[in-house]
Amino acid sequence: MLSEGTNMSTTNSSYSAIARLLHWLIAFLIIGQFIGGWLMTHEGVPESMVYDAFQLHKSFGFLVLVLSLIRLIWRLMHRPPPLPAGMNAWEILVSKVTHIVFYGLMIGLPLTGWIHVSASPLEIPTVAFGILPVPHLPVPIDGAFSELFGGFHEFLAFSTLGLLALHVGAALKHHFMEQDDVLIRMSGAGIGKFLAMGFAGLAFLGIFITMVSFTGGEEEHDSDETHAATQSAPASVTQATGEYNWQIIPEETLVEVAVFAEDAPRQARFTDISGVIQLDPDAPEITGLIDVTIKTLSIESDDHLTVNSAVNEGWLNIGRFPDARFQSDMIRKDGDGGYVATGALTLKGISLNIDLPFTLEISGDQARAEGGITINRLDFDIGRVDTEDPETVINIRVSARKG
Repeated sequence: MLSEGTNMSTTNSSYSAIARLLHWLIAFLIIGQFIGGWLMTHEGVPESMVYDAFQLHKSFGFLVLVLSLIRLIWRLMHRPPPLPAGMNAWEILVSKVTHIVFYGLMIGLPLTGWIHVSASPLEIPTVAFGILPVPHLPVPIDGAFSELFGGFHEFLAFSTLGLLALHVGAALKHHFMEQDDVLIRMSGAGIGKFLAMGFAGLAFLGIFITMVSFTGGEEEHDSDETHAATQSAPASVTQATGEYNWQIIPEETLVEVAVFAEDAPRQARFTDISGVIQLDPDAPEITGLIDVTIKTLSIESDDHLTVNSAVNEGWLNIGRFPDARFQSDMIRKDGDGGYVATGALTLKGISLNIDLPFTLEISGDQARAEGGITINRLDFDIGRVDTEDPETVINIRVSARKG
């Protein structure tokens, strides 16, 4: 990877032991982080291990950051061994630029990840290796901002992988075609160069197998199959008017979900709910409309596993799907004094028609509605197909006032 140096006064053609140690240790950690990060976001980690897996990924990321800063300081204090004689000017320039970019990537990659988790509205604490609490950076708590840096983090990860491939290819070219000592300077002579080549080969083989094995079943929600039910969804309503408008009271409104996963009940709640409600309690068939959005990033739970599962691609994947939505323009009274709203529930980009029964209490200009449904979460591509109980209970409490 990067050129690390000998002491300013030395003229050895090989890197120092400390430079070599930092080089190979950081290379090993970055490869491991890429494979681990890919597995975590492509359903490679059992649900019971999601929280610990993310904590380990963050822990090793901080270790990469610390070691990279140490490596940068070491590089500034030590001159790298001279390049082989006879190298073209463009090769020397590319080598220098590559090493500078590598430093930027090694430091920028964990930093963007740190900003990503610091800005997340989930506010999940980080405890490095289960021992050392790591504070969040003083950045805005904002889902869009968090996802922006999550995208930067992923981009830098693939950029590092691509640059690493070019770096390894250049080292092998120098060794086999130019037959100079570029590879030996960082690996050492004898068995060292074979270990270096073996490590590079195994690393890229591991990356290839990981990406191939855990990409085949990755969902894409833009197909006709997954969106087959969207045609029945009512049109989006920007603003309802009339005497039967109801404004949601956010602090008194929430959605609770209960699932059974990993041999235990799991519960969570969503608190950021907004939208349009228009309802005449006496004639809901004539004047009745619900268009409500639930911000999945507002998930809360007493169980970190449940919150981290929501981030996972196999569950809500809230980074990619930050909104859930219920739309209905078919509301009717039922025979027990309650109501039923028939409409489209959209989760993870998949819309299915449901019947939502609810009760309604009105006192003056305020109303309180409570309802609940049970869905099969596999219908929305949430959770594992081999789950022991795919049912999810959703309870809704909405408070609203006229206006």
